[in-house]
Amino acid sequence: MSLRIHALNSVEMDIAGLEQIFLYGGAVPGGVESVANGPLRPFGYRERVELPTGYVSEGCTNPAPIWYIEGAEKKILVETGVSGENVDTFNECCLRYGIHQYYNKHPEHDITKMLKERGVSPDEIDIVILTHIHPDHASNGSMFPNATFVAQQDTVAWGLTPPPWAPYYYPEMHKYTLDLVDRITMIEGHQKIVDGIEVIKVGGHVPGEQLVTVQVDSGLAIITGDAALTYNHLEHNWPMGTFWNVHEVIAAYDLIRRRADIVLPQHEMEIWHRYPDGIIE
Repeated sequence: MSLRIHALNSVEMDIAGLEQIFLYGGAVPGGVESVANGPLRPFGYRERVELPTGYVSEGCTNPAPIWYIEGAEKKILVETGVSGENVDTFNECCLRYGIHQYYNKHPEHDITKMLKERGVSPDEIDIVILTHIHPDHASNGSMFPNATFVAQQDTVAWGLTPPPWAPYYYPEMHKYTLDLVDRITMIEGHQKIVDGIEVIKVGGHVPGEQLVTVQVDSGLAIITGDAALTYNHLEHNWPMGTFWNVHEVIAAYDLIRRRADIVLPQHEMEIWHRYPDGIIE
């Protein structure tokens, strides 16, 4: 059976302000002709985002999907998604640490239901590939009790003992990484997972960020994780708002553009515009 990727959105993230998405909030000094020297705006852009705190700004709504890869010799997911149990913790952390985000979990974001509709249950998942350890990517591992988790060793270290200034590595979230310690396979660099599926370490957004490549019938698909949040980042060669190493960010963009026939950015609402049923094949 050929490999197919199912994009399954686990939550919607309301983000007030574009600074978290684009460096300098998407304002392009010096000019990018295609945006007429104005701000970059993601597909989910909104002129007004009002958070439960009362904070109001322009902003956007972004997804936080998991990616189920159908047809591989193992049952494989990329990312864990956001569960109904930990979404409140995320929102409390955003409020406590001054992050202008709010996670909305609706019935259509039920991970168990979405997987069941595709013929698989959470306890049947064999491997979960983590592009990196951040709350919206790696905090729901307990939903997959029989899975092995694959991550680059650098991101595991940051998940366990992050520096206090590192964004999104909140103390309240450490327990979710600790829950996985006995089931994480740490790797370094480029690795084959199974036939047709590989990972490539790129760094940039955080140490140990990795891409996931999937060979589908229409070409090589790359699930970018947070190496590239949206199509705009790649189209305009513009860094995301939060990064560890900007040189690695730009090098990752170049690699993605050179290698990918199909690009699947992690926080891009346009995915379901390009692929209405969420299936990439």
